[in-house]
Amino acid sequence: MAEIDVSNWVDNVEIDLIGIVPKIVSSLPQPLIDKIEGLIVLFKVIGILLIIYFVYLFIQAILNIKRYRRLKRIEEKVDLLLGRNRVSSGDKGDKKRNKKKN
Repeated sequence: MAEIDVSNWVDNVEIDLIGIVPKIVSSLPQPLIDKIEGLIVLFKVIGILLIIYFVYLFIQAILNIKRYRRLKRIEEKVDLLLGRNRVSSGDKGDKKRNKKKN
């Protein structure tokens, strides 16, 4: 069998999607275009709502981290008041606080 060289074919084929889309849209009937426009608006609204939701989740994550740190500090102060010596593993704040005390 003879080999077929398709590299020239790929170079010669040019797909112009930007030019094809308006031709396809202009050939569609008007009622179908109206329905598609409604879907496009719906997808835009859904996209905006998703962006707002992700921003909300990001802000909540930051606030939860701050709340957790504050809760840990309060917990340490309660332990000091009650006279408990609790060693928590991996808490970098304890090392800093102990250096300040000494």
